[in-house]
Amino acid sequence: MLNRLALSLILINLLINGSNAMAASCNLEKSHFIAAVIESENEIEVWINTRAHWMSEGALTDSYSSKESRSVDKITDVLNLCNLAESTYSPCGEGRSIKQIKKDLESVCVQIQPEFQTWAEKEIKK
Repeated sequence: MLNRLALSLILINLLINGSNAMAASCNLEKSHFIAAVIESENEIEVWINTRAHWMSEGALTDSYSSKESRSVDKITDVLNLCNLAESTYSPCGEGRSIKQIKKDLESVCVQIQPEFQTWAEKEIKK
């Protein structure tokens, strides 16, 4: 039997990627959302972006569409991420590593996109 978190992750994946998606088999290279997980002033930050915005603007989005916002809310609820600012979140509570958060994001088909990750790491140092 699946535990509650695993079941929630599968349901989020289905909501985001359609009824044929499975948590273990989503195509991260084509996922709608991408993320970067970085450390800032001894705090972990999770930047969630749309792939389309990243590809067209090369920056973090300031806002999501209504549909995207509902999807991101579901992701952040399941992954226990608290909102810091537009498109920026942090783990609610302590105890999770950057590696674990990245794994959790990918389990709901949010890709840790390498170029976005590198860009975010540079931006946070500015």
